[in-house]
Amino acid sequence: MDNSSSQKSKSPLKQKVLDSHSDLLSKYANDIILLTDNDWQILKVNDKALSVYQYDISEIVGMLVTKLEKIDERNEEVELDFSFKNGFLYEAVHIKKDGTTFPVEISLRTMRVEGVRYKQLIVRDITERKIKEKELRQYENIVSASKDMMAILDTEYRYLAINNKYMQAFNKQANEIIGHTLSDLFGEKVFSEAIKHRVDACLTGEEVRYQNWFDFPGTGKRYLDVHNVPYYDENEQLSGYVVNARDISDFKLAEEKLQQNEEKYRELVEDTNVMSWEADIVTAQFTYMSPQAEKLTGFRSEEWCQEGFWEQRIYFEDRDGALRFCKESVARGEDHSFEYRMVKADGGLIWIGDNVKIVYDEKGTAIKLRGVMIDITDRKEVEEELDKTALAVEVLRSCSSAMIRAESELELVQHICDAVTSIDGYTYAWFGYAENDDIKSVSPVAQSGFDSEQFASAKFTWDDSPNGCSPTGEAIKSREYVVSQDILNDPSCAYARDVALDKGFKSLIALPLKLGDESSIGVLEIYSDKLEIFTEDAISLLQQLANDLTFGIKALRTTAQKNEYSEQLAGSLTETIETIALTVEMRDPYTSGHMRRVAALCVAIAEKMGLPENEISGIELCASIHDLGKIYIPSEILNRPGKLTAAEFDIIKTHSQVGYDIVKGIKLPWPVADMILQHHEKLDGSGYPQGLQGDEICQGAKIIIVADIVEAISSHRPYRPALGIEVGIEHIKKSKGVQYASEVVDACIEVFEMDNFEFADDKRA
Repeated sequence: MDNSSSQKSKSPLKQKVLDSHSDLLSKYANDIILLTDNDWQILKVNDKALSVYQYDISEIVGMLVTKLEKIDERNEEVELDFSFKNGFLYEAVHIKKDGTTFPVEISLRTMRVEGVRYKQLIVRDITERKIKEKELRQYENIVSASKDMMAILDTEYRYLAINNKYMQAFNKQANEIIGHTLSDLFGEKVFSEAIKHRVDACLTGEEVRYQNWFDFPGTGKRYLDVHNVPYYDENEQLSGYVVNARDISDFKLAEEKLQQNEEKYRELVEDTNVMSWEADIVTAQFTYMSPQAEKLTGFRSEEWCQEGFWEQRIYFEDRDGALRFCKESVARGEDHSFEYRMVKADGGLIWIGDNVKIVYDEKGTAIKLRGVMIDITDRKEVEEELDKTALAVEVLRSCSSAMIRAESELELVQHICDAVTSIDGYTYAWFGYAENDDIKSVSPVAQSGFDSEQFASAKFTWDDSPNGCSPTGEAIKSREYVVSQDILNDPSCAYARDVALDKGFKSLIALPLKLGDESSIGVLEIYSDKLEIFTEDAISLLQQLANDLTFGIKALRTTAQKNEYSEQLAGSLTETIETIALTVEMRDPYTSGHMRRVAALCVAIAEKMGLPENEISGIELCASIHDLGKIYIPSEILNRPGKLTAAEFDIIKTHSQVGYDIVKGIKLPWPVADMILQHHEKLDGSGYPQGLQGDEICQGAKIIIVADIVEAISSHRPYRPALGIEVGIEHIKKSKGVQYASEVVDACIEVFEMDNFEFADDKRA
């Protein structure tokens, strides 16, 4: 290679130097080669230099080396006028013609030819090396910060590297461990009995995991979960292993304590309505079942221990899901809880909450399953009732905005049918007018849920003929709702049986629309694919929907009444929400009356602050329903006597958003929905759900959070007794101006200390 052949002839001396340099160019063809004179002016380069720097030969020859170098990133110890020794290495950053840069390592040598000094630079691109060095530093930082003990050892059991946690355990510095052997640190006895055979297995290429007690100089006796992994060099030769040891002492001590008290635990459990059990981890066959099994299910303990018994007793609709969930959880090594229905000896069903724990031996091997089954039938029935009520609440909320927007009767009733079927659980709805013709027919004018000409064209009447004795006709004639909780077995629903079978309808409610003392003007009929879905509370809410729809029709017929209609709708929805708020408190006996007491304190604080009467009314309304969203929180979490887990507390925190979603569609003269959403927000941004700060939080929410915290601290809770008003006042004092608004805290303190405010329950006491 000679990329300088186009240059003019050179002196014999210079030519000799250049010829000598050609050998170097060939030897280091993969690196950049630069030949300069003593003043760093480039005389010759190889093809690699041209391709990397992107200069033509005519551009680079004669250029100073310094033009290729980013001076501000050069090693500070390197100066170009220094008399380098041959082979001197340094790092720098070089610049390409297009301005991009790359890191390099430069090897410099000088030579004299007939008294003239020249310089040869071998420039190597070290971009990939720098990337790997950065990755290595990041890995080292991760390892150093790990809470696990980590080390690398060779095949002679000798330490090559350790992290900080390893040094802390032995109370030694790195130089006191690296280069030493396992037996040097652990002692020959521990090494030979507990460690060596496991390391030897790892050094055959096997990953080894075990658990054992070890006594360390720095941290004392600790129970470790040890994981040994073989590692290989670049030639794929096994050259040692990596050890990761996690301290699980607390878990082990807790497990040992549990095992020590197992008999006592069983005795306690056997006095309750809880079934404790143990089972084989491979076959899932029960090896023990407490005597409570016979009391709760009718089957004796020994029957439960028969092969396949448990699987056979799971209700068929729940069996596959329950067995799959249990099997997958055990395969992942996870403790788990799940719920399912079980068939009792008398053929009845019982809801079971099954809580399963995997039990390990001292070697960390899973040996059996242990758990408790709890009868949760009552809870499930309450939840089912609440779900049905919540469904009706959602329908009412969804219909409210549709009714306000409607500009004609047909548009209104169609909107209502659409809104009803948009809620999962109600599959079909239709509306028809009660005609006063000869046969007293019912004329369907709106429907939603599916397109059924057969159903829509049915000859509904409200006379005394057999056809008029259907739920439709009876509702219109009696001016009272009619419910069928099981269509297929209800003789009065014969007209709908074919469609019910085809579409999966199982229950219905017919709601008459009444204008004053007049006869019914029509009927709204709602169908569901679930049996027994129309509970007492749900029916009450759907009657409210029918009343609102009636008023909407009347208002549309009398334009002057439309404003009154909107106000009545908002009022009725507010009353409905307050009713649901009472339902929330009924689910949580420990906080019965909580929202009412918070509302009373909010009013006292707002009056003390001199707020307008209208604003106080809005705050009082919001405070009385501020925990409305807890209707969607499982009762076992609300009533938990112990400390909540992080996941459970996250569920609790959703109640602000849920309450907001329920109320936001209601037209009210106050920002009630915003106050509900923000009533757990704090000035410093540490609240939830949005982390608002300072003036981002509305005035009403600032008052409610102070009243809420004082009432909560002073009242009894499942996890603690009442702490008293004094503790509550002291708490808000400490966070005054930080988490809680100063003017609200001051007003609250005055209400108690100067006005002698007492909660209503306190006065009765």
